[in-house]
Amino acid sequence: LDALTKAAQLVPELTERKRLLDMHTSVCTALLSAINERELDNLFSLEGAILSGSVYNAKSALLQAFQPEAKGSAQDKVRLFLVYYLCNPTLSDSE
Repeated sequence: LDALTKAAQLVPELTERKRLLDMHTSVCTALLSAINERELDNLFSLEGAILSGSVYNAKSALLQAFQPEAKGSAQDKVRLFLVYYLCNPTLSDSE
């Protein structure tokens, strides 16, 4: 009976813990959905490769990311372009 009383006293605390876990899980699920929808992981990798100079043909990769069917918001694409532009200060006017 004593164990049952202790368990009953823990119910409110455990309920609150579950509510917090559910809330955090919902936030994480929404973030993961947004990342996948916009393919932010790919854009982040491309930005990192441009920054480090490890991408073989950055201009080609950039143009591919700007295709109409490419994922990512306009802000994502502007950020990618700015990274490219800032890493290539000797761009010609035609580029």
